[in-house]
Amino acid sequence: MHHLGHSDETKEMFQAQSHLYSLTSIFVSSMSLKCAVQLGIPDVINDHKRPITLLELASALRIHPSKTTCLHRLMRVLVHLHIFAETLAPKHEGGGEEVAY
Repeated sequence: MHHLGHSDETKEMFQAQSHLYSLTSIFVSSMSLKCAVQLGIPDVINDHKRPITLLELASALRIHPSKTTCLHRLMRVLVHLHIFAETLAPKHEGGGEEVAY
């Protein structure tokens, strides 16, 4: 009988962890959207009139090159949330394609 109680505790702990992860995800989503709006990312993408690469976006936002990695992470979250779409655009140098938004 004691074994069943342990199983119930495990199930309850799993449900609590799942709820915590859900709340954390909601917080990250809302903060990512807030950050995008404050930076002006939607306006820059819209004004660009064609897909914009990460480096072009960073330049338009006047983000220091050392922070481009952070911008990339933010854009990945926003793409995952379906706020922006990711596409491929021709590279300006060397041929090939690169990710654009």
